Amino acid sequence: MGRQIRKSKGKTMKPNFFVFCEGESEVTYISHLRSQYRVPIQIIPRKSDSNISVGYIENCKREYVATKNDKTFLMFDLDVSGMLKHLQNIPDAVLLVSNPCIEL
Repeated sequence: MGRQIRKSKGKTMKPNFFVFCEGESEVTYISHLRSQYRVPIQIIPRKSDSNISVGYIENCKREYVATKNDKTFLMFDLDVSGMLKHLQNIPDAVLLVSNPCIEL
């Protein structure tokens, strides 16, 4: 019986889930969820205050290897007027919003 050649399965990259938050409490909450639920994804929380923009998001994503399954989430409180309109102008992002705040 001849030897079989081993074929590489190839490496698959874990998808990145970028979560842009308004404050420290949201970052702490995301970090806690990540530690509680062992999932095969990389969750990257970033504090951005209310000055979130497409340029800021793209700049933060440059630090990581991109995969086809990457997702961007925006976790913000809607207690500031006009924040929902501002967040809706950011393309390809999933909104995780709360009113008045996530801490409640």
